[in-house]
Amino acid sequence: MPTAAQFVVTGNPSGKPVGIRNDPYIDHLTTDTPLTTLEEEQLGSLPSMTADARHLLAGVFCRITTRDPYGAWAIGNWFYDPLERPGWLDSSNRPGYRRLHGSGDRWELQWDAHPHLEDLVSAMTDPVIGIPGAKAVSTDGRPAITFGGSTLLLHSRRA
Repeated sequence: MPTAAQFVVTGNPSGKPVGIRNDPYIDHLTTDTPLTTLEEEQLGSLPSMTADARHLLAGVFCRITTRDPYGAWAIGNWFYDPLERPGWLDSSNRPGYRRLHGSGDRWELQWDAHPHLEDLVSAMTDPVIGIPGAKAVSTDGRPAITFGGSTLLLHSRRA
């Protein structure tokens, strides 16, 4: 990781690793692998994004598997509810629409399955794991998260 962070999986309730850490076996592409011509063209066609918006959207990705230790919210990799709450998304036939669009400092995330909208807001603004400075707001009567000068509008069919 560019941040020199390490990810540790442990069964120890304190969160501290036990035993000797093994170096991971990497058999996939890394950041050292150059982009293909097609990938460069696709990347070049994307709308511009400010640093604050990148920070906010990276926060969504980094919290994709988070779960509140007290069971108040959970993200569930964007495809299931780890808390197993009842609801209309219990069907295996549920849709799987997800869309991110916008430019600059204003982006909108739309989805029609998991996670619960409130869970995403909680993960992004949690006092322990949330993004410091991120705030839950209402923009044009719609839920959103702000960070610095950026706004991420949230639209879930669940809401």
